[in-house]
Amino acid sequence: MQLRQPDLVLEVSDGRLFHIEFQLTNDKDMPIRMLRCYMQILEHYGKGAEQVVLYVGNLALRMPKGIRKRRLVFEYGLRDIREIDSRKLLESDRPEDMVLSILGKM
Repeated sequence: MQLRQPDLVLEVSDGRLFHIEFQLTNDKDMPIRMLRCYMQILEHYGKGAEQVVLYVGNLALRMPKGIRKRRLVFEYGLRDIREIDSRKLLESDRPEDMVLSILGKM
């Protein structure tokens, strides 16, 4: 098992953490990777983060967006960069939407 660092962790103005993971391919193991990132962030910052995987690949997005096991439910946002309208995000009051707006289409 190779430990990876989260791609991008930001602290927004209200103190919340926001984690973006960029992904080029569909990865069936993405939920495990995101859970590991969540734990790394929790250990390092002492608090969890809102998480999103931003898919920037060419093929259709078909990754799971979480884990559902008997005693574990873990979910994160999963977005395709092609479906993000930056103008709508810029109009939002949520800081994480504004961060994503720089990556979407106009």
